[in-house]
Amino acid sequence: MKRKLAVCVAVLASMVIPLTSAQAGVRIGIGVGVPAYYPYPYRYPYRVYVGPAPVYVVPGPGVVYVQQPPPAVVYVQPAPVAPQVYSAPVAVPVNPSPVPSGNPVPIAR
Repeated sequence: MKRKLAVCVAVLASMVIPLTSAQAGVRIGIGVGVPAYYPYPYRYPYRVYVGPAPVYVVPGPGVVYVQQPPPAVVYVQPAPVAPQVYSAPVAVPVNPSPVPSGNPVPIAR
């Protein structure tokens, strides 16, 4: 039983696997023994060559002077100045401290 099942699976598997590669073109054949002409579907009839653009060498123009426009005159109005108000310093009376008379006190080091 297992042998018959294995043979059936092998036959079905061989039917699934293609023996030739697939061809996507349409061809018409005449069985005369000589090949008939058939155009290739993606063939270009002529090759086209596009050359580079032509380059012209001519003498340059004469000396070209560029005239600068005259500078524009700009008048600037100064900003208004606000009057500055200063307050006078206040006099604070200071009592002089009495200077000790006599010998100065030595500082210990």
